[in-house]
Amino acid sequence: MPIAPTDWNPLFSTGAEVAASLTGFVFVGISINLKNVVSTPGLPARAAESVAHLFLILLVCLLMLVPGETTHVLGDATLVLGVLWWIVVTFLHWRRFQIFPFGSRLLSGAILGQLDALCILIGGYRLATGHVDGYLWIAAAFAFALIAGVVGAWVLLIEILR
Repeated sequence: MPIAPTDWNPLFSTGAEVAASLTGFVFVGISINLKNVVSTPGLPARAAESVAHLFLILLVCLLMLVPGETTHVLGDATLVLGVLWWIVVTFLHWRRFQIFPFGSRLLSGAILGQLDALCILIGGYRLATGHVDGYLWIAAAFAFALIAGVVGAWVLLIEILR
């Protein structure tokens, strides 16, 4: 039995709730440690990236919950968001690579950011071409983006005080 697009609604609804909550959490972390975030090179970009990862999830989830849209339209819109996200995340990583010397922690963050962008792009393309397995790629992007967002929140709340 094939999976209907509406079968994914609980995932997208939960994803939107989690992303909105974690985005608020990151904003609280930034505001609590604002002086340290602003004065530490590279942390403003890290904070922006954490918020952007979570905001991407929120946007895609809300997009997928729009009633009555076809898989093709959802795929096209997701593909556009994926391209925009890839541009944003690549710019943020490029800025961080200019500030800091090349290192494994910086590289792991860049890889994670590129992975969620890649999964969103593949998922959007698959949906735009009528393949419902695109939802699986989008779910994988959620996982990568959530990991990146939570790691960023951890750095902004805990690691910054060390």
